[in-house]
Amino acid sequence: MIQELPFFPSSPGLLPGGHVIQRKSHDVTPHAAGVREYVHGDAMKRIHWRTSIKRDKLMVKEFEQDPQAEVWIYLDSHKSVHYEKPHEFDESPLNTVLFVRRPKLKLPPSTLEYSVSVAATLAHYFIRQRRAVGYASAGQKYTVLPADRSERQEAKILETLAFVEANGELSIAALVSMHAMQLPKRSTVILITPTIRHELLQAVDDLLLRSLYPVVVLLDAKTFGGPTGTEKIINALRERRVPISIIACDVDLASALASNHSNFNTQELRAWQTPVLSH
Repeated sequence: MIQELPFFPSSPGLLPGGHVIQRKSHDVTPHAAGVREYVHGDAMKRIHWRTSIKRDKLMVKEFEQDPQAEVWIYLDSHKSVHYEKPHEFDESPLNTVLFVRRPKLKLPPSTLEYSVSVAATLAHYFIRQRRAVGYASAGQKYTVLPADRSERQEAKILETLAFVEANGELSIAALVSMHAMQLPKRSTVILITPTIRHELLQAVDDLLLRSLYPVVVLLDAKTFGGPTGTEKIINALRERRVPISIIACDVDLASALASNHSNFNTQELRAWQTPVLSH
């Protein structure tokens, strides 16, 4: 089930690249786009001294976001991390049901079903933004769809998601270890998982060390009938300055994704790339 997202929280420092060079970046990237007049707060290292001397005023370099960076969606399909609550059926009398407004479609109370819906929603969102989107998961077979920004890519991802099952042997950390080395630097990797295990932190640290940008969509396992422990993982991710969207059972998916828990100021957002190494 695809939800229409008004936006997915990001910043040039968090999700660089992917657009067809249209937007200026506040961060230093390898792609210079021109110069502009200095304003208070600009870093000294961005001053273009030759142009400043020529124009007799301070000028700073502007940078485009990296057009080669991609957005990757990694879906955790490890068989031991997914949970599902018993379905609750509406037992209202028939004569009552006939005269009430038809209820909104609800996802089954399963971390896998929610994960699939999140993946479909984010693929749709980023492809509409003309970003190159790739997909990877490791169920009974290892599945990778190379990054592309076409509408056909969205159809491929949706078709793949329709057959996803939680029957994999590989953890999210193993998936990252196998595939992340192939990604262009400064690409964004969205990890969709309900795991409360330390392996999620290993995956995040691995991505950070490879100059990639992790974003975590964390299914709150206890709300799906699973164990507690989500809060501990959330705190560890916040220490790493990693953006997190927390998805509970029965929550409005679009709202939960849009209210990404990256509530840091600009300086903190830029500091998040330095990993806190796993012990």
